[in-house]
Amino acid sequence: MNPTTGNRQCRACAVERGRRKFREKLYGLSLDAYTAILERQSGRCAICHTPASGELALAADHDHATGVIRGLLCSRCNNGLGSFRDDSALLRTAAAYLNAEPAVMPAVLPPFVGQRCSCGAWAAGMARDASDVPVPICLTCFGRAIGRTGKRQRGRPRLPEGFRVLVSKSDYQLD
Repeated sequence: MNPTTGNRQCRACAVERGRRKFREKLYGLSLDAYTAILERQSGRCAICHTPASGELALAADHDHATGVIRGLLCSRCNNGLGSFRDDSALLRTAAAYLNAEPAVMPAVLPPFVGQRCSCGAWAAGMARDASDVPVPICLTCFGRAIGRTGKRQRGRPRLPEGFRVLVSKSDYQLD
């Protein structure tokens, strides 16, 4: 018994127990079966091979028509399959699309294209830091830099002191 809250379990144990019960009720997947699949997959997502971040961190991917569990997936891969409605023909079409010739190739690309932000996400623009060096920045980091908290703010967003966003074509010219 937790002396502070009076609950029989700590919060982390209660969350883990809830996940276990959910998987058992929805998929008929016991903790032993889940652990066996996790060991067979070496503790990684079956598609992208990203390591699991905790015990029960990977989702049980199942066929909606038959209920058969195919494997364990990270949330990105699981959501991706769900977006394609578990249709393998649609996934093959998407793969062919990714490998096809581009529809248009711009004559001049902005300098942030193909670069990653310091957080690892694809950059959506460039900003100059305090030492006037251009650095790639993603939308999330840009929002944090200007102090966006998710609440709708009025007025023009402003960067912190020493930063400025590159917006003119002269900023895109490569020397």
